[in-house]
Order: sequence, then structure tokens, then C-alpha cells
Amino acid sequence: MMNDINIVQYLPAFLQEYLQYKLLMRTEDIEFENIFKCLENIEQNQFILSADNEGLKRFEKMLNIYSQSNESIENRRMKVLSKWNEHEVYTFDFLKSKLDVICGKENYEIIEDFKNYRLEIHTHLSDIGEVAELERVIDSIIPCNLDVVIKNDIICEVKGKNVLSGAVNIVEVFNCSSET
Repeated sequence: MMNDINIVQYLPAFLQEYLQYKLLMRTEDIEFENIFKCLENIEQNQFILSADNEGLKRFEKMLNIYSQSNESIENRRMKVLSKWNEHEVYTFDFLKSKLDVICGKENYEIIEDFKNYRLEIHTHLSDIGEVAELERVIDSIIPCNLDVVIKNDIICEVKGKNVLSGAVNIVEVFNCSSET
């Protein structure tokens, strides 16, 4: 859309021939491109999934979410989405859907022992703020009569080469003596 801007075409035909008008309209083309970029940015910031840093700040302010300075934009987006989609009907399926948002689809394990009022959740969260968000969601969804155990295992994947080396030295000792 931005490359299609050509204001000079809207001038009367006899004015389109003058260099001064062509140059003037070319500078206005650039200004209109900037305006359209700003409008596109405003449109993208209306939605959580496409918001940039400034758009997420606006959503965080609306929802009273305080993020850390070193938190990633995707982590902040997950926190905003999580709080935005909270509602009163808390079911086991709802818990799973919230865990899908926080941990990733089926990137967790739930061990249910409802007869003994116990629930274990095993996750693999490693980004800053994810565990805190998980705890916040668990505190707001899980009934107080359940004993909830959260185990977060951080999987470290080491990539690289392991090189072994060695050296062998041979030393021969000669004793020279002169017998007379």
C-alpha cells in the first residue's frame, strides 16, 4: 500500500509536468507513508497477539500487571493474555487450557489424585516470570482444599564438541661412565 502512494497523479494534468510540483508531491508521498505506518502500528497495538512493546505496556497498565525490565515480549504477552482471559468458570479443562498458554501445548504433566485431595503439576519452564505466572494462575483457579505440588524441571541442552587429547613422551636415560 505504501508504495502505491503517488499524490502527483491527483494534480491537474498541466501541473504534473512541472518539476517543482513533482518534487513537492514526492516529499508529501513520504509523509503519507509515515502516516500510514503509524496507523498500521496503532491498528496492530489494538490486539494482544500483535501488540509491540508500547501496546503491551498499555494492556499491562489496564490489567495492573507489573513486568520486570528483563522480561521478554513473548513472556509479557503470555501474562497479558492469561489475565485477559480469566473468567469465573474454573474446570479441569479450563486449567489445562491455561497451562497450554503458559507452558505450551501439552508441555506439562498433571498427576491427579482427587481421592486424596492432591494434584501434581510437572512443567519445564525456563523463562523469567513463567513460574511466577504459573503460581498466580494456580492460586486463582485451584480450590483451597487441594494440595498442589508444582515441580519445574529445567531441561538444559548442551551443544558443542567434546575433544579429548593426549600426549606421550618417551624418555630414555643413558648412563655413560668411563672405566679405566
